[in-house]
Amino acid sequence: MEIPLLRDLVIIFSLSVVVIYGCRQVKLPILVGLLVTGMLVGPRSFGLIHEVHLVEVMAEIGIILLLFSIGIEFSLKKLWQIRILVLVGGILQVGLTMLGTFAVTHYLLGWATTQAWFLGMLLSLSSTAIVLKLYQERGEIETMQGRLALGVLIFQDIAAVLMILVTPMLGGEVLDTSSLDAFRLLLIGLGLPLFIWLGSQYVLPWILHRVVSTRSPELFLLSIVSICFAVAWGFSQVGISLALGAFLAGLVISESEYSHEAFEHVLPFREIFTSIFFVSAGMLLDIGYLWEHLGLVLAVLLAVLVFKLFIILVVAILLGMPLRTSWIAGFGLCQVGEFAFVLNTTGSRFQLLSPDNEQLFLTVIVLTMMLTSFLIAGAPQLTQSLLHLPWPRRLRAGLYKGLRLQIRSSRYDLQDHLVIVGYGINGRNVARAAKRAHVPYVVLETNPDTVCSEQALGEPLVYGDATQKAVLNRVGIRQARTVVVVIAEATATRRIVSAVRELNPSVYLIARTRYVREVEELRRLGANEVVPEEFETALEIFDRVLTQYLVPRPEIDHLVEEMRSGNYDLLRQEALPETTEVCQEPNLHPEIQVTTLLLGAACSWTGQSLQKIHLRAEHGLSLVALRRQGKMLLDLSGETILQADDELFLIGPPEKMRQVAQLLRIEVV
Repeated sequence: MEIPLLRDLVIIFSLSVVVIYGCRQVKLPILVGLLVTGMLVGPRSFGLIHEVHLVEVMAEIGIILLLFSIGIEFSLKKLWQIRILVLVGGILQVGLTMLGTFAVTHYLLGWATTQAWFLGMLLSLSSTAIVLKLYQERGEIETMQGRLALGVLIFQDIAAVLMILVTPMLGGEVLDTSSLDAFRLLLIGLGLPLFIWLGSQYVLPWILHRVVSTRSPELFLLSIVSICFAVAWGFSQVGISLALGAFLAGLVISESEYSHEAFEHVLPFREIFTSIFFVSAGMLLDIGYLWEHLGLVLAVLLAVLVFKLFIILVVAILLGMPLRTSWIAGFGLCQVGEFAFVLNTTGSRFQLLSPDNEQLFLTVIVLTMMLTSFLIAGAPQLTQSLLHLPWPRRLRAGLYKGLRLQIRSSRYDLQDHLVIVGYGINGRNVARAAKRAHVPYVVLETNPDTVCSEQALGEPLVYGDATQKAVLNRVGIRQARTVVVVIAEATATRRIVSAVRELNPSVYLIARTRYVREVEELRRLGANEVVPEEFETALEIFDRVLTQYLVPRPEIDHLVEEMRSGNYDLLRQEALPETTEVCQEPNLHPEIQVTTLLLGAACSWTGQSLQKIHLRAEHGLSLVALRRQGKMLLDLSGETILQADDELFLIGPPEKMRQVAQLLRIEVV
């Protein structure tokens, strides 16, 4: 028996493999390949797919899982930190886009008032699925442009609910304030905060704790998926989009200790269903219409991108962001998103757009979505070119007196100090170490919220874009002894290294990068040391592995240093040269193991002396030291009494070690 949906899925996945493979050969993003696949199989081109509605349903599942996973990776604390971006940034972006669109279409093009407002609502929405997925893949969710994108997109999803309710009014219907719609608005306003608070503090922890206690991975997976879909469906019943409902469900789970495991379980399903979503978006493109009206489509496409880019640029500048960050954010949000399709479906019932205009803007929407991956990837380079224009200095550094709280901008007149660029996890750790070592330091950070909160705690943080020389001079870069650059963006890191070296040729400059391919370029620009996370993590693991095999410490240090030399050339080779020797005499002893055992209160050894345990005679192990309440005890004798929570440092055969640990049920540290 033939199953039409199965046939369609075979076509979609098989063709996707071929198209994506071709895209990768010419270094095009996977997202483009999926959209092109949709164009080829859609009903408006070759018509290979028949169960279009079912494919769209599966695409909706993809959006749900994508936003759910992003919510898990985020947190309520981070959402609270970007509340200004959600409220002020979102209101400005949606409001200015609608007003600008209305002014152009109504006063210049002569459109009717209702049509002009409806088009403004369509253009104000950006693609939540595409933008957040690309930022997540690039590791830029925590950057300022990533936070602005997330804040604006969250507000857009909430605003889309109101737009769908208002659209019938534009079509001539009268809104009954006593109807269910008004009740839904009240329920949304009161229910969202209550749901998030109760769910994160009481309901979800209680449910997940009992599910995890069964030690059943299948039950855990079913529970996580059920929570995701149930919350998304529940919110959809009061008018909130499924995507926003799923994001809120992920936010609630993010506060749980099981959030990382939940993310890993959902990830494979997310990748499959989001692929179907991008294919379904490509299916909306009418290739015939595009070819017949190519000039008009390209003109409108360019106008939409430039217009939305300008709006985001203005919003970001008003929020106090540096000009560089504002441009990058604009390139990320200048497309029109998938919720415009949903809103257009509602508007079609009231004929708010003529058939020709509707097809034109559907084509433009799909094309803007296709261009998003190119715009986000090329944003740093495009921005660098645009910054060569004669912009006012105040715009380059950021409008501190915009809609932000006033940030202290005092100049730091230090000598031989440390300058830290970036206050993420790495920057905070460097600052803590400097404080403990009594090294004077100052931090440059582009997140105004972080700067305000840390300045209130007395931390020497300065708001500003470190790619600007004026900002570097404000933190005394010419008098600094050391500079550490620990930001995530590769293009910005290169510009900062170049600017620092130009201003202070003698400063010792350390840069962090994600990938080893950046090492050589950063060294060429002037970095004294470059620390690539890609290989440093491997070296740390390698160090600990050799320690377990009792390789002498001098040999480990020598080998690690050898691997770091030459820009990690040894690790970058496909195979080790035949002349390379790891150790002159490998000191690997698989018959000996050094292990730490934590002594539990219920263990039979607790309260016993070493003489009564007969550790060596009965178990073949030797106790070389123990740690008690943070103090290391080395002078041990037969009269030494073991206590609960002692950490025992034992040496002996691995098999004997496992037997003792199993016999006494002692946790191996």
